[in-house]
Amino acid sequence: MLSRQSAYRAHHSTETAIIAVHDEITRAIDDGSVCTLTLLDLSAVFDTVDHQTFLRVLNRRFGVTGMAIDWCSSYLNKRSQTFQVSSDQSGPHTTLNCSVPQGLVLGRLMFISYTEDLADLISSHQPKYHEFADDTQLVGRTEIPKVPPTLGSLQRCTANVGDWCASRRLKLNEDKTEFMWCGSRASLKKIASNDLSLRVGKDVITSVNAVRDLGVTLDSELTMQRHANKVASACFYHIRRLKQI
Repeated sequence: MLSRQSAYRAHHSTETAIIAVHDEITRAIDDGSVCTLTLLDLSAVFDTVDHQTFLRVLNRRFGVTGMAIDWCSSYLNKRSQTFQVSSDQSGPHTTLNCSVPQGLVLGRLMFISYTEDLADLISSHQPKYHEFADDTQLVGRTEIPKVPPTLGSLQRCTANVGDWCASRRLKLNEDKTEFMWCGSRASLKKIASNDLSLRVGKDVITSVNAVRDLGVTLDSELTMQRHANKVASACFYHIRRLKQI
């Protein structure tokens, strides 16, 4: 399922993920349908990858055995932490039983391998999705009469994702989860007010008019006007700075 993962892969980037999401929503709007766009966020994922769980995933999911699994175990075991502020340094501290180094290519590959089977869980609920590292975008396409069951399926999906995260010692961050209905202006007006929110864990996420996804601002009608305004504003800011120089 790595075909929908754009992080740490050759010829893939945030641009790949955004284009995939944008294309799916555009097709839905062109067909007169509406879409839910849900942005899931996991907290401190690289720091919470459990070593023993990861080794079991490598063995059972990918069939890694023998010397290869021993090498991975040796790489992860007896790791420690050191903290440095200016010239002051403390540590090394306690041997770690979790976390993979985010700044190294191997650590990144370990993370996407650790979370690879999340794709199977999401696919079982049938929404479209795309991932960039720990950022997951769910796109649920539906017709207006089928909005309530689509929203119910999405809520079951996010609930199962939360349970999956707990089983891997990861945490779904409800505070940073965003939810938005996308469609033409006429279609969005037909969505009932009680279908404009999504329950994620104990929190209720209200639908917004725009979200920031991997650096790009997407609005509910996909006009891209808000993103264009932000880019223009940033350009004018730097032009004014250059003028001072």
